[in-house]
Amino acid sequence: MSSSSPEKLRHFLQRFISSYEQLDVLLFFARGARHTWTAVEVAAALRKPEEPVAVALEGLATLGLLSTEQRPTVRAYRYAVRDDELSVRIADLDRAYEQERLSVVQMMSDNALERIRRSAVRDIADAFGPKNSKK
Repeated sequence: MSSSSPEKLRHFLQRFISSYEQLDVLLFFARGARHTWTAVEVAAALRKPEEPVAVALEGLATLGLLSTEQRPTVRAYRYAVRDDELSVRIADLDRAYEQERLSVVQMMSDNALERIRRSAVRDIADAFGPKNSKK
């Protein structure tokens, strides 16, 4: 797949990427978009709707992969990965997405199903857990 093991790539995706918009936005910045960009500018560059791109930008900023800069009327984003290991994972992800896109899509789908399963288990536990049982 790439210089990174599939399991390391899967773990990276699981930890940092929860949507295809996040994947596209992260790779857009990682591929050299080093100046600050607004959501409108990124959406236009990627030819995607602004709202999901804005959500992806905020999510990546919250995870520390992008930094933010408040402009007078809008927020702007810049690539901010400073950790060498993360940089390697992102470069591996970029290669894998270019060379074996289906494998990356499958990993993301598997991760999404796992998130759904965990959420369902939590919901069931909350609904039937000790704090909700009648005495």
